[in-house]
Formats: sequence, C-alpha cells, structure tokens
Amino acid sequence: MKGLFLILFFCHCFIKISFSLPSCPDGYYYRWPQCWPCPAITACPSGYYSDGCSASSGGVCKKCDACSANQFRAGCGNASAGVCYQCHGVVSSNYLFPCPPGTYSNATGNSRLSHCLPCEAGKYSDQSGQLACKTCQTATIAPYAGFSTCYDCPPGFKGIIGNYLTCDQCGVGEYQDESRQTTCKQCPAPRTSRPNTTAIDGCVCSSGYYEVDGQCQTCPENFVCPISYV
Repeated sequence: MKGLFLILFFCHCFIKISFSLPSCPDGYYYRWPQCWPCPAITACPSGYYSDGCSASSGGVCKKCDACSANQFRAGCGNASAGVCYQCHGVVSSNYLFPCPPGTYSNATGNSRLSHCLPCEAGKYSDQSGQLACKTCQTATIAPYAGFSTCYDCPPGFKGIIGNYLTCDQCGVGEYQDESRQTTCKQCPAPRTSRPNTTAIDGCVCSSGYYEVDGQCQTCPENFVCPISYV
C-alpha cells in the first residue's frame, strides 16, 4: 500500500419541528390559550378591506386587488374584497350590476356600485342585489360593517340575547364545548375552571381539594391544596 486514506464522513442532522395552531371558526383568531373574536374594525382606508381573522392574526386591512384587463372592481372596502365586473364600451340600461354581498340599496337611480351601502354591524347580506340587510341570529355575530355572513360564537363563549356584535366568554367555574350557545355549562362541584374553558376536562379540583383517580378529595390535615390548572 502506497498510502492510507482516511475518509471521514460528517453527518449534519437537522430536526424539523413544525407547530400547527388550533383551528378557530371564521371571525376568530388563536391567542393562547383560546380562540378570540376579531377586534371590531369599523372601517378600512380607501382602497383597502379586511376579510376577518386568520389562524394567528386578529385581522388587518388589506389592499384591494387589481382586476384583469378590461375589468373593474366594485364594492371593495371594510369587510368585502369586492367583485370584478367586465367593462363595456357603451354603458346603457341593459347593464345592471347588483349590489354585492355585504351591501344593499333600496334607492333608485344609482349610477355607481359605490352607492351600495355596507350592512351595518350586527347585520349581513349573503346574496347580491339585496334591498335590505338581515339581522344576525342569536349567538352569531357580525362585529363590524359590511359582513356577508354572521359567525357563530365559538366554544368557550356564549351569545348575548339581542347583541349581535360580541360574544361573552364563559366565566370561572364554567365551560362550553359547543358553538352558537347562549349559556355556559357549570363545572361539577367541587371543580372550577379558567374563563373561556372549552371542555369539561378543563374543570379542575377547586382550592382545598386534590384529585385521585378522577375524583376530588378534601385536602388532608397539614397539607395545602391549591388549584392546579393543567
């Protein structure tokens, strides 16, 4: 052997860790430890709109997108991205453009789609060409103007009778594992919970108790048993 060759292999190992946010209903975003309603954005600047919350964002105003060639966008603003319509060389009475979802008009003689009025907060219009907007149903909300649908109050929250703008969070000692409810469920005594609890599993033994095999036991002498949230 004329020589000795030593081959060294270096292994670079990478561990990819991915995290996925819990799923929240439309109109809500995730912020630990629960889903929260979108903040009440009342209006976006001209040329911008907000399409509500994403999984991890409380909602922002976005710039209205440009349409394709020979098209124009109408109705973009607040909670609507608007609709693209085909341009016409000659405008005549044969061309009728309905007010897009999220808006309405009960007037005659309108010459522009910008004359369509956005539905006020607490109401919605899920179809085009509407004369009036509809009021949200109980335990559903439209937090700001221009909504084309109302969103259910999510688990951990309850609807307020007559209020279509916000949902109330479940309080201490309560939970709600269903959406679109007007009341919260009580934790079985002697258990309690944090606000916004979304399952009965979130009900833990109250202060002065400790858990053994799923049962709350009275704290024995010479021991301290505080609430232990998981």
